[in-house]
Amino acid sequence: MVMRTVDRLVPWIVGALVATVAIGAVYGVVQQGDRSSADDAPQALISQLVSVSGSDTPGAAQSPRVNVAESRMPFYVVYNADGRPIAGDGYLDGKRARIPEGVLQNTVANGSDHLTWEPQPGVRLALTTAREGQVVIAAGQSLSAFEQRTDRLGLLLLLGWLLTLAALACGAVLHVVLGRRLDRPSP
Repeated sequence: MVMRTVDRLVPWIVGALVATVAIGAVYGVVQQGDRSSADDAPQALISQLVSVSGSDTPGAAQSPRVNVAESRMPFYVVYNADGRPIAGDGYLDGKRARIPEGVLQNTVANGSDHLTWEPQPGVRLALTTAREGQVVIAAGQSLSAFEQRTDRLGLLLLLGWLLTLAALACGAVLHVVLGRRLDRPSP
């Protein structure tokens, strides 16, 4: 009788595992797609700066300051060959934002970079860099909107997963109970 019960539960357990893997995969794909799309605005900003630049310093024209710790607006900073910020609208703590030296070195060596930068606790930015002549242009934007959207989707997927497991558990219990009744000999 124990073996029959176990045999009846196997398909339901497999169903729960399949549901778990499927919902986890959906979350992973959506999260990665959302994070990748956060690079679109910074990449477009770099392209725009390079295409309209009439000087050796792309983006040298004045533009309003963007506080990268608080704003969701895309921003940019241009760095000279020494790694010092020389133009741009991205500010952090009242000064032009300074990206890590390793990012600048990687950009000079490879031509570009895409990363998540956390200049302060709780401030996460999608950052894209590109080498343009003797300068490096870094453009970015806050990840807060993207992460909030991913969190909401994660909650919905968690709810869907819990409901799926509850439905599978109910089905498994009914299958076992009804199976035992059918297994009883008739009087």
